[in-house]
Amino acid sequence: MRVLMIAPNDPAGAAINLLKALRAHGGVDARLVTVTRRYDFRFERDIYVPDLCRRPDCDAAVLGPPTRGCVGCPRPAELGAGPYEEIRQLIRDADVVHFHVLANEQLQIGPLLVQDHLRPGTEIVHHHHGHPDFRANPVRYRTRYAVLGRRTLVSTPDLLRLLPEATWIPNCVPTSEPLYRPFEGERDPSRVVLSHSPTVRALKNTHELVTAVERVRATDPRLELELLEGMRHRECLERKRRSDLCFDHMQGYFGMSSLEALSQGVPTIAGLDQWNKSEISDFFGCESVPWLRARHGGELTDLLRRLAADPAQREAIGRNSRAFMENVWTEQRVAQGLIEFYEAGRAVSPRLAHG
Repeated sequence: MRVLMIAPNDPAGAAINLLKALRAHGGVDARLVTVTRRYDFRFERDIYVPDLCRRPDCDAAVLGPPTRGCVGCPRPAELGAGPYEEIRQLIRDADVVHFHVLANEQLQIGPLLVQDHLRPGTEIVHHHHGHPDFRANPVRYRTRYAVLGRRTLVSTPDLLRLLPEATWIPNCVPTSEPLYRPFEGERDPSRVVLSHSPTVRALKNTHELVTAVERVRATDPRLELELLEGMRHRECLERKRRSDLCFDHMQGYFGMSSLEALSQGVPTIAGLDQWNKSEISDFFGCESVPWLRARHGGELTDLLRRLAADPAQREAIGRNSRAFMENVWTEQRVAQGLIEFYEAGRAVSPRLAHG
């Protein structure tokens, strides 16, 4: 099976991790084209379109007509055997074109308009990761997919409320890679470092976290908040695995930050609701999850106060978190679920429809 993933930007590195899981554990010939520099924290890449242009400031993707674009990008007549020719061939050869975020076949990739190069019979999949426009206008997207006969994926269970026809395939992390393993060095017992890596503070309860930390520090100054912002993903991972605690957010679900920290054996706080916990249990066949639950500022303050004062509890929770990611939330299980989703679509007679 040949799968081509296309993403305007790779949301928190989720797409490249799925790609690696498919290759390593599913035997799938999978590629990923990342189109713009948006939210560019130097996640690992496969084909990165801004690198293909002759202008260093190019943002090669536009959602408009193919006549728009950077003057440094090769024009269609100049393609020949150049870098865009590989993308064009990957589109043509794909059994599945898997769009991430809001991308669709009308996406412009340099001189290429995706829909011009799709072959009949290619299955098109749309994978939502919680973009604000999708959250604000789910009916618009649902209607379009219904008209075109498209199948859809979501990255977290909460999005099933907005797109109930979709299938939830969890994100994953490469737990065996060094940066996703627990930190083995000595820790400073005089400090309890709490990491938090918000892309957008307003969406990650950062204000409530800062307030809770200030309240705890009034009686226990060992607790220190480390905000991991504006840095490359590699540096973020390196600093996160050295922390004693990690806070994701209290929106009812979880993000990639949670999965990274759990894999690193860092006790992780998120406000998971019962819906998300049930969906996790159903997918992975587990009875419990390792997240530490805090649904509002008061609960968060109490939880941080207890954890800051109890290193033995933090260590035990960290070991359980790592074991959960090694044995339950595995790349193999995620890859299996995604392959089953692809195969279910290919089992029926596919219909290629352009919007």
